[in-house]
Amino acid sequence: LEALAKIDNDCIGTFYFIGGGDRMEAYKEKSANLKATIKFEGFLPKAQINEIYKRCHFIVLPSDNEGFPKVIGEAMNYGCIPIVSNVSCIGQYIVQGKNGFLIEPLNAETLLTIFEACMVLKGDIFKEMMVANYHLSEKFTYAYYNEQLKSKILAID
Repeated sequence: LEALAKIDNDCIGTFYFIGGGDRMEAYKEKSANLKATIKFEGFLPKAQINEIYKRCHFIVLPSDNEGFPKVIGEAMNYGCIPIVSNVSCIGQYIVQGKNGFLIEPLNAETLLTIFEACMVLKGDIFKEMMVANYHLSEKFTYAYYNEQLKSKILAID
């Protein structure tokens, strides 16, 4: 929200906040005067989250202590370009400017710079990022995980 407050562009779009927490009311108050449309959806069933992914172009997941959250792979499957923190193994999958954006360092200024870069992504570059992520998202399925487990750990053909 701090980064969104600094954007001076009326075409920033809609941001969906999924989930909850004890600071939700404060976030709603903080977002009241932003140029971006903010929708606080709360906790949702998987099918409704998938519908939101279908409408979005990006997934923004700033965090300082994640593993590799499965939501990144899920969103990539729907064509969402990741804007994520470079924690845990995320930097092994998301390459800055190639298939997403790493929020490094994790602060509002970096996020603002990324948002501004995303506003000018167009045509083939955006499509190439989406296609790369769609193919990469296959690595985050249970089928792929099970196959890797069988072939590399258990040595079963």
